[in-house]
Amino acid sequence: MPVKSLNSAVLKWPEREATLEKARYWAETVGSRDASVVSIRCYGSIADGRWGTGSDLDVLIEVDRSDKPFDKRSLDFTLPDCGVPVDMVVYTSSELCRFRREGRRFIREFDGKSIVLYSARAGDSRALHTSPKGDDQ
Repeated sequence: MPVKSLNSAVLKWPEREATLEKARYWAETVGSRDASVVSIRCYGSIADGRWGTGSDLDVLIEVDRSDKPFDKRSLDFTLPDCGVPVDMVVYTSSELCRFRREGRRFIREFDGKSIVLYSARAGDSRALHTSPKGDDQ
């Protein structure tokens, strides 16, 4: 007996540039209101050219210092409303410096491919680092 097939929904994911625009607006708002924020960057699929349906937005917030444990720091920040899931981590400047001295793979890839959404440092040229492959500066 013939059976009618179910109507399936088509999943449409936000465009990369629209997501970045919303994330930049959020980051500028957060950075301008919180003096402890040194920079806010995104990394992962949005920065290295793998962005697509199902991708989340990976955000790293650098703060000058924090007395809170690592797993509690992100509670001080609201998540950006970018239309996609957000994975946020918060590191202090000294932790990121230590990771660089230790040569950690994550921080090498992060430094090479992340997109600066907000920087309190004047003239942070990495703010122009927005190609899908993360190779234009």
